[in-house]
Amino acid sequence: MYLKMQMLVKQIAPSSWDRLRFYTSRVHTFNQFQLQETETSNVHDSVLARLGEMPPIFPNLRQFYPGSKLSGSNSLIFFLTSTISEAALPFLSIPPPNVRDLGPSLALLASKSPHIRSLMLTANVAYSGFSSSLNCFANLDSLFVSHLSHYEADFIQSVMSLTKLTDLTLRLVSFSCTGIRNSFPSLKRLRLHGSGPDLCNFLRVISPSVLQDLDLRWSEEEDSQTIEAVFNAVVCFSSTLRVLSIDHITPILLPWDDDAVFWLLFKSLFQLTQLRNLSYGISMSLTKKQTAEVASAWPHIEILRLNAFLWKGDIPPVQSLAYFAQRCPNLITLDYPVDLAVPFDSKALPPRAISTHPLRSFHCTLDDDVTNPVAIALRLYLIFPALKFVDGRGDRWDEVQAILDTYHLLNGMRS
Repeated sequence: MYLKMQMLVKQIAPSSWDRLRFYTSRVHTFNQFQLQETETSNVHDSVLARLGEMPPIFPNLRQFYPGSKLSGSNSLIFFLTSTISEAALPFLSIPPPNVRDLGPSLALLASKSPHIRSLMLTANVAYSGFSSSLNCFANLDSLFVSHLSHYEADFIQSVMSLTKLTDLTLRLVSFSCTGIRNSFPSLKRLRLHGSGPDLCNFLRVISPSVLQDLDLRWSEEEDSQTIEAVFNAVVCFSSTLRVLSIDHITPILLPWDDDAVFWLLFKSLFQLTQLRNLSYGISMSLTKKQTAEVASAWPHIEILRLNAFLWKGDIPPVQSLAYFAQRCPNLITLDYPVDLAVPFDSKALPPRAISTHPLRSFHCTLDDDVTNPVAIALRLYLIFPALKFVDGRGDRWDEVQAILDTYHLLNGMRS
């Protein structure tokens, strides 16, 4: 059962408490996310305290997502039970009013709800005693930490002591892995945002035989040497990595006129032969020849998104997408730049679909308008007869979609 917290910002008559308790004893999720921060701050302390009277009004909670005010309130203890398995402190990144340290709240959570398996910490305040509190969550397998500007020196070491952790997100200004070796024996999914050197050092202490899903973003300007070191650390997971996302938040200090630098960085990822899903946000130019190499790199790829493209040199023609049809038998989603200047033979009609290639979605990442929607739709249909969804960054892709729908309708009538 799920309780909408709108009822808690209103006055509750004494005669209504017993009836309320009947329902709230069946509540499994307490979530203030749907309320605006002004609404959650209007919950009177007396109401929060009354909710926490013994016996607990929420004795069977499993998911606990308090707002900012409750996260830093003395009433927090009244909501905590040993049944909670998922929690956030607070659920939104807005820090509690007049609270500079959520360490005591985290300690309460660790004491009263030690069986938590998933924990989110997002407030831009201090969490004093973080290490000792975190050690109480022996069953923690998912940890999300973001926006923290103050944390203790042994912060990373305490995180790495969580041997059952399988899912970790760290979005921090900086973090140090000095003196740490071979940690996270169970980590399968990692989302890491930080400076290039921090990303590189962190990746080097992770067991290379477990990690399957990796999301990297750097938040500082980086030179080619630093970025190359990060890529070298990534390819160490070649035997296990299935999902990879690489992007940047701030500028990259690379020679933009040297295409070879960008291509060599990207090409190093060809060593990750087990990839099923790749999202790549670093700009580079591509040619038809390089498209053939990309299509041959990952035989098991299902989702391929090359989201940033430098428009110069030879742009891959639409026909070059045939390489993916020939060499990527499992591909279902493709984001890729192609030249939209396609000649059209007015006598050409869509033949009956023969290919069984499963591609369903194509997104053109070239920032250009479609000049001939019929020609583009026909080319794409001939290469990927199962294609259902097309779009791009320029104009008139809605016309391409409508024509593609017509082709499917005609083929359906023929069969």
